[in-house]
Amino acid sequence: MGDRHLSELCKGASLEPLLARLRELVGLSAGHDDEEDPYMQGVWGYKDGDGRTAFHWAVAMRNYELATTLMLPPHDAPVWTEDNEGVTPFLSACLVGAPDGFVLDLMDRCVQVHESFRHSAAAHRPPRESARDAGATAEAAAAATAEVPALQALLDGRDNIGTTPLLAAVSRGHEGLVRLLLAKGADLTLPNNRGQSALHRAVSRGNTNLVELLVETSERRCGKARAAHRQWMDLQDYRGDSALFYASMENNEEIGRYLIRHEADRELRNKEGKQFWEV
Repeated sequence: MGDRHLSELCKGASLEPLLARLRELVGLSAGHDDEEDPYMQGVWGYKDGDGRTAFHWAVAMRNYELATTLMLPPHDAPVWTEDNEGVTPFLSACLVGAPDGFVLDLMDRCVQVHESFRHSAAAHRPPRESARDAGATAEAAAAATAEVPALQALLDGRDNIGTTPLLAAVSRGHEGLVRLLLAKGADLTLPNNRGQSALHRAVSRGNTNLVELLVETSERRCGKARAAHRQWMDLQDYRGDSALFYASMENNEEIGRYLIRHEADRELRNKEGKQFWEV
C-alpha cells in the first residue's frame, strides 16, 4: 500500500485498498481510538496531515459514490468534521459543485449528527493557540452553536478565511447549488474575512444570473423592509467597496445599471473617499 495519500485512494471505486491503508495508518496513530470521543472512533474518523478524513477526501475528489457508501451504514463515517483550514465536507461539496441530490443527502446526515459533532474535540479544526487544551475547541464550538439550529449552523458555517457554503458556491459559479442553499435559508449577509458578500463575489465573476438571483432573494426576504435590502446591496468590503464598485472595476455596465435600478447607493464612498465611478 506504501505511502499513498488518502486523496489518491479516494479517487477509486474500491473500498478495500482505502480500508487497508486506513487500518495501517490508525495502527500507527497512537491513541486514535478515544473512548471519550465515539464520534471519531475507528478508521473512518482518522484525519491525515491536512486534517481530512477519508469521507472528506471522497467529497473533495468528487467521488460521490464512495462518499455515499461511507456515510451510510454499516460504515457511518463522520460527515461533519473540519480540516486544518476549517473546511467541512459540506463546504467542500459546495466548492466542487456536487450534485444537488448528494448535497441534500449530506445535509440531512449532517443535521442528524450535529450534536455529536458539536461535542467532538477531534472533529473540529486544531486550536489556533497550541497552549490551549484540544478539548477547548469543541467546547467553544458547542457554546457558539448551542442556540443555532443544526441546519442553519451547517449552511452558515465558515472556514478560516470566512468562506460559507453560499460564498463558495457563488464564487465557483454553481448556480444550481446557490439556488438550493438559498431555498434552504442560507444567510445572504455573511461576508468572508475580506468583507466580501455573496453579491460581491457574483459581481466579480460577472455572473448576471447569480447577481439577479441574489438580489431577487434579498428583495423577497426583506419584503417591505426596503432599508434592510438597501443595506445589503451596499455592504462594503475591507476597502469600503460595495458590489457597485466591483461592477465599475470590472467595467460591467450591465450589472452596474442593474444594481442601481435595485437601489444600490451611487453616492457611496469607499475608504479612500472615492465613488464607484472613480475606481
